[in-house]
Amino acid sequence: MNPNRCRALLVLAVACSSAAALSASPWRPVGPWGGTVVEVVRSPAEPSVLYATASGGIHRSTDGGLTWASAHGDLPRRTGFGVGQLTPDPSHAETLWGAGDGTFWQTRDGGAHWTARQPPAAGARLFAVAPGGETLFAGGAAGLFQSHDRGLTWQRLRRGFQPGYGVVGLSIDASDPRRVWASVRGKEPGVYMTHDGGASWRRVLAKKLFLLRADPHSAGVVVGWDGANVLRSLDAGRSWQVLATPPSPIQSLDFGPGSPSRILYLASYDILARVFAIDGASGAVSELDAAPAQDFGANVIAASPSADGGILVGGYRGFVRSDDQGATWVRSDTGFAGAFSGPIAILGAASWLAGNERTADGGKHWTHFLPGQTVTALAFAPNDRRVVYAGTRLARIDGGPARIYKSTDGGTTWERSAKGLRSIDVTAVAVDPRDPATLYLATEYDGVFQSRDAAAHWRRLTGDAPTGATQLTIAGTAAHCLFVTTFKGLRRSCDDGATWDSLLELSSALDVALSRTDSSRIYAVEGYTDASRPPLRYWRSVDGGASFVALPLPIPPESTSFTAHLAIDERRPDTVYLAGSPDSRDGNVWVWTGEGPWHELGDGLGSREHLRHLAYDAGAKPRLFVSTAAGVYLHPLAE
Repeated sequence: MNPNRCRALLVLAVACSSAAALSASPWRPVGPWGGTVVEVVRSPAEPSVLYATASGGIHRSTDGGLTWASAHGDLPRRTGFGVGQLTPDPSHAETLWGAGDGTFWQTRDGGAHWTARQPPAAGARLFAVAPGGETLFAGGAAGLFQSHDRGLTWQRLRRGFQPGYGVVGLSIDASDPRRVWASVRGKEPGVYMTHDGGASWRRVLAKKLFLLRADPHSAGVVVGWDGANVLRSLDAGRSWQVLATPPSPIQSLDFGPGSPSRILYLASYDILARVFAIDGASGAVSELDAAPAQDFGANVIAASPSADGGILVGGYRGFVRSDDQGATWVRSDTGFAGAFSGPIAILGAASWLAGNERTADGGKHWTHFLPGQTVTALAFAPNDRRVVYAGTRLARIDGGPARIYKSTDGGTTWERSAKGLRSIDVTAVAVDPRDPATLYLATEYDGVFQSRDAAAHWRRLTGDAPTGATQLTIAGTAAHCLFVTTFKGLRRSCDDGATWDSLLELSSALDVALSRTDSSRIYAVEGYTDASRPPLRYWRSVDGGASFVALPLPIPPESTSFTAHLAIDERRPDTVYLAGSPDSRDGNVWVWTGEGPWHELGDGLGSREHLRHLAYDAGAKPRLFVSTAAGVYLHPLAE
């Protein structure tokens, strides 16, 4: 093919010399599962179908919450991660409404495709969809609005309300869609009811209720919380009874089986969650035998309407489920919104570490390790990937020293090593490729440490050893040099840390990468600058560090910070992958081959927030991994 023609075509895709390296397969999330759950709703049309929002966008389950899949489909990327107020169509399990970025959105195919609708007023939230899907209720500070044409047009409802009223909640009677309750604030706050589908309203309770919900199994039954007590009406609002006085604020409530239905509510304070049940017939209140994990931070609950169904509780780390009325709880979030993760270590085809999580089955299931610690760096021995080292952030609770942990079984069990270390956070760990017993550890403020006995003991490199280290790596060549990025640039020592050369004087060097197959190639990237300095740049050496060439970065030239991470294609050392976020904005993943330029690889990447690490795995099937605020994403590369 004509080289010029190839270059022109690949401006739209990837540099032609690296085109073979990229497969058509998109990025796919591989966990760790369990991002922060914001809300969860169950489809009235099909109780096994649930929708939930989280840090990783909208998700859908078709098996009662056992497994999940992304459901933000073709929503604009930024919008898709901000859509909430999920409102299911009671007649169609595949139809769901949501709101985000000042727009209402509807899907009729379970989240694959979405259609935008204009809300009736600024700040309006979506409250309910009547059976059939034609009639919608929405509102807020501007009052209550109704649509009879799926949100194309709206009418403000006034009859029975005082001027200046606002709406905080609304629910439709499942047996009679013309009967609707609304919780109202304003001059005459309270619960209002309509018998004629919204044409007229009258007050049935002289105080507003939060979490206003109609019983899905009983006509004329409605429940809510007034800030102190759980109230219920069995006669469409004519009379009300106090059912319970929760010990702490209610975060969420739902209905279980029965008629009237069993009521389950989640009362939580800080990270301690307690689940209570109210018998639908007797009104008796009981606390479930065991609460979800105390550090789970539960905030939403969903109960199955069947007698043998489970209870699902969502919190800061995904979902837990109980199938024995709260006696025991298990994780129930496979495929659900990835959790924030840190550094990545690829130990095998299906064995990976990401932050404090480990998988041995290619991301289907993850196990938490080193509880109470925050893993900031991972490295494995080049001759045996079962030997892994994890550097952690300072444990400020007990004031102990910086910690390095060692595992000899691929991350299943760990032993702590801190002899010779000081109370400083670990920023990077590297294993000598020629001598796996020699390790180097970088700290944020106290310089670089060395171990000669596989992490049993450590000594601080003295002299002019660099401080403020952000990353380090070792050249596995005859020169045997250690490279360290610092707040002031790129430093190198080729005599075991006795002396150091300054290779790049920069405002801040954030990451450095060396080619394992071509020792002459070194890459570095800047992290911070200011208006008085040149734009942030990417630096390349093809002579082992004797000289560097400054090349542009694929970010706005006015950017003053860049959280960047590099990875080299081990089969093609002139191909570099870059992940990062400029000025705390959404980031991207790029590739550079030969003389460039950069090309984006971010299409299909679910989250572009807080891109924390980039890892290239040659393996039998080359892959690229990136760590994000919503878990780890994998991109297969052509062999």
